[in-house]
Amino acid sequence: MRLVTCEVNTDPVVTEGYRALCDGRGTQGQEISHRFDISMLLSPDAPCALVSSGAPKFSRRTRRDETEGKTRRKRWIFPGTLWCGTGSKAGRYDELGMFESADRCCREHDHCPHMIPAFTVNYGVFNSKFFTVSHCDCDQRFRQCLLDVNDTISSMVGYSFFSILQVPCFELKLQKRCTQMYWWGMCKVAKDAPYAVFQSPLPFNSTGDNADSDKSTSNSQLLCRSLKHLDDCKYKIRPLEKKYDLQNTESKTAFHCDCTTRLAAQIESFKQPSILPTLLTDFISHRCFKLPKEKKCHSKKRCSGGFSKASDLLRALKKIEEKDTAGVRNSGNDRKRGIPVRLYKRCLRLEREADIMAQLKRL
Repeated sequence: MRLVTCEVNTDPVVTEGYRALCDGRGTQGQEISHRFDISMLLSPDAPCALVSSGAPKFSRRTRRDETEGKTRRKRWIFPGTLWCGTGSKAGRYDELGMFESADRCCREHDHCPHMIPAFTVNYGVFNSKFFTVSHCDCDQRFRQCLLDVNDTISSMVGYSFFSILQVPCFELKLQKRCTQMYWWGMCKVAKDAPYAVFQSPLPFNSTGDNADSDKSTSNSQLLCRSLKHLDDCKYKIRPLEKKYDLQNTESKTAFHCDCTTRLAAQIESFKQPSILPTLLTDFISHRCFKLPKEKKCHSKKRCSGGFSKASDLLRALKKIEEKDTAGVRNSGNDRKRGIPVRLYKRCLRLEREADIMAQLKRL
């Protein structure tokens, strides 16, 4: 028998009812089920789709509190946190546990845009492990975030995840592979597509275990890598866009306050001049926002969420600008060429151009 269509329903009432029905039937009907060919479920263009529109194909799951979203599954929940563990105890994105700093790191990691859940196929590979595997960029940010917090809870989370569980990560590389299969299992379409290559994790060391690896990375990459966090920020409002019942009236993108705070903590440690101040001034709003706690907050006179001044980011930018005494990075009238899709790539390009100009001036 050929699979014609299917539907993924994450409603716990529906799934529990279906499981109870299957348990009641026992072994009856197993001969019929063995005649179904479900190989199409593993193809990228599988006919299965979530009932809710706009949901990812592989990574959307239902948490214990019946809220839906992409979550990074770890093996246990740490006391005093809502995000550092299996699923999430948080009812909404803004909720954090007693240990807020470590919980923010776990929350960011749980919302990694590139993941392969346990026992599923994504990016051309099957994850046979009991836990979700994320992109190495997400794991690196998770590690660095925990190192920046540097308290007992963050050290316990990092040591458990990287040293005890030894959760691997993956890099994406373009590779010709089968992207569509016939129902009987043979490849129908093969083309270049992202392919996941697993990488073993480094042990977690709270004294700073990435110093050696950072030396091999260029200064430009280190500076611009901080913008990857903004690129992957889940909550952002583009210029003149209305979202989350909030209206962005500026010509710059506004980000959630947690994303701007995380960026500020990263760039404050930079000791050399860079293109970051001009890039952030050109494209990033100096205001950040928090999600309104009421769904219809616009009908209230006073709301707990909304826009506010990104004070920590502005302070960090001011410190960087004070270090930039050469004036090389702030030249050029053509740096603002439309809103970039990825700030990280725009930053690398501008850094390379600035380095070339600096070398030419020395001649």
